[in-house]
Amino acid sequence: MNAGYASDAFETYSRQVVEVGFLQILLKIGIVGFVLYMTLIISAIFKALSKSKNLFIKSLGLLLAGYALMVFVENIIAYNSLNIIIWIVVGMCHSEALRKLSNQEIKDLFNNPQPLQVQ
Repeated sequence: MNAGYASDAFETYSRQVVEVGFLQILLKIGIVGFVLYMTLIISAIFKALSKSKNLFIKSLGLLLAGYALMVFVENIIAYNSLNIIIWIVVGMCHSEALRKLSNQEIKDLFNNPQPLQVQ
């Protein structure tokens, strides 16, 4: 039920996670879930890198690109601060209001935070 796996190489019986994020996602939610997971992340990357007017969101897109590559290498999907931060970054990259701000407006937003006016 927890979607672990049996391995003759490791003699542990309480193994809760798979060390490769790609395999863990496949075991937990299947191919359809993996496609949805990666679609959200890849669309955030493309929006951040191609439609953003500021360097901050573009750098968050590069961070997500590195995260997407690490899912195939060694990233463990768990309820931890990294996973929370990644999904906040995905939301920021999908935000049209943040993507259309200039570099100076992003700097002003961090220096004096106020709610964005969505038009």
